[in-house]
Amino acid sequence: MLFRSPFSDWPRLVKTLAVDGRAVVCISPGEPASCSVPAVGMDDEAAGFALTRHLIGLGHHRFGFIRGLAAHLAAERRFAGAWRALKEAGLESDAVVSCRGNFTFRSGTELLPVLIATRPRPTAILCANDDTAVGALFAAHRDGLQVPRDLSIASFDDTPVSALVWPPLTTVHQPIQEMSARAMQIIAGLRTGTAPPASTGSCEQLPFSIVERASVAQPVQR
Repeated sequence: MLFRSPFSDWPRLVKTLAVDGRAVVCISPGEPASCSVPAVGMDDEAAGFALTRHLIGLGHHRFGFIRGLAAHLAAERRFAGAWRALKEAGLESDAVVSCRGNFTFRSGTELLPVLIATRPRPTAILCANDDTAVGALFAAHRDGLQVPRDLSIASFDDTPVSALVWPPLTTVHQPIQEMSARAMQIIAGLRTGTAPPASTGSCEQLPFSIVERASVAQPVQR
């Protein structure tokens, strides 16, 4: 049995099913240390850090972040990584403004105007996932902003839609297929007795990468 977030963030549910004798593996648990079964994921905090560092390296110093649901711990770790990058770059707490969304296109369309209404206006928007970023991109076009000349937009997951919109999105590639394949290998090992016993926090992390596309550029000096 495979659990993705948010179900992989519910340790009581996962533990109950595992005790019943089912072979259980979690995919992308938000808190690997609390996971009582084998898990596969990526380092979401490091991904948030890397994407934000990439934007800082381009010259961005003012950010907007459309977050996901508070119960989605992996997305919260992405936001924490972004904060760490800002602090290490010496930026103050007012360098980022954030809104709470729910991973949907509608979140992006409704919350982008809120973020760009702040002064000074963010030059880069980070979104908790690609669907939200596509909504933010739509809102930018609707409001007469040119991406990336007026505003850079970046996100996470590298789902197919991220390469289909215009401009295509810079995003963190989450190795979803590799995670699923590895989780199935672990499931098979548990059923045949060839997998080692699960231990608390035994989360195997697969590498992520930043896919650079046309939605991000150096900020225009105003």
